[in-house]
Amino acid sequence: MKKELSEEKAAELIQYSCFDSLSVDEIISGFSDEKGLSDFAPDPVLQMDPRDRSIVLFNSARAKRPHDNKTVFRSEVKEPTTVCPICEGNTTRIMDKAKLSSGFTFINKNLFPIFYPSAGGGLQEGVKTGNPFGIHFLQWTSSLHDCDWHNMDMDDLLIVITRLAVLEKKLLFCSDGIMPDSSRWNNQKQTFGFISIIKNYGKLVGGSLLHGHQQITFSNTISGQQYNNWRFFQKNHSCFSEHLMDNTPENLVIKDYESSILVVPYFMKRPYNCILIVKDVSRQFLSELNDGELLSICQAWADVTNMFFDIMPELGREPAFNILVHDGPGAGLYIEFLPYTQETGGYEQVGLWVCQADPASVAEYMRSKISKRQIRRLS
Repeated sequence: MKKELSEEKAAELIQYSCFDSLSVDEIISGFSDEKGLSDFAPDPVLQMDPRDRSIVLFNSARAKRPHDNKTVFRSEVKEPTTVCPICEGNTTRIMDKAKLSSGFTFINKNLFPIFYPSAGGGLQEGVKTGNPFGIHFLQWTSSLHDCDWHNMDMDDLLIVITRLAVLEKKLLFCSDGIMPDSSRWNNQKQTFGFISIIKNYGKLVGGSLLHGHQQITFSNTISGQQYNNWRFFQKNHSCFSEHLMDNTPENLVIKDYESSILVVPYFMKRPYNCILIVKDVSRQFLSELNDGELLSICQAWADVTNMFFDIMPELGREPAFNILVHDGPGAGLYIEFLPYTQETGGYEQVGLWVCQADPASVAEYMRSKISKRQIRRLS
């Protein structure tokens, strides 16, 4: 019997059917009203490392998160070592739900948030402490337990990323009076607050559940990498996406997806790190992309995650990777794929990264992996 969150159990969890008609006030109230969520709220304080502006948040409750990913390789997975709480419906109420060809995708609240609604101001320039506030979502790629970016139909993945874009637009552009004006970081567009979108897969990189999902935070706090992208733009008068396209030689291009391009960065810190760049550098957010551009992201995301499932066992490694969506001022729009292929040592901690592979060889091998996958799909 396949594992999934059934329609019947989902119906019991529905708080709102979609974000489209909700105000940001209603969305935030949904977090404040969620029973038990405040029990796992983070500490209402942050610190900043003055050396590199890294933001440090504190939440001891996150150590209590449930884990069901004790297995090693995907090919060995029969059943998770514990019951999936998502499939059992033991999760927070749903705020957005969309039908897929099989099952559905949905967005709910993270029970162990790194941000929580509260009064306070954001981190200001030159201030070492601040009062963070915000909200933390989970997007479950599919209600079917074993379905995720590596094995879903493109039409379904397009629905998934479109719902993510709807949420992003609602939060960033409709939060006047709720979140601080972030125009100082972005001269081109009027936005409020800051969004971070990530995906963790595998216990070695922070993933706690096998059921495929993305995480979305919306807060008054700019992350260290968002600040670095903005600082890069201020110094170079061009966004990082444009710089990377202009400075990537042909032999580091993995695949061109027409409106986006997948490359191995010339500064690859760990084997098989790669970056997907949206070619139109005037785009800053997912919600600004048309269906064709969003589809190119889905195609690349599926290709890369499939490669990781193949390549990492070849390296004797448990599949584990992070995916980071870089958007907003100074970034353009790019997605970074970071597999856990090499440990972080002491030299890396002081900023001297020693990578156990060269970018050109990695790019060549990844090109061959994608080519073979396309042949298998056509046959």
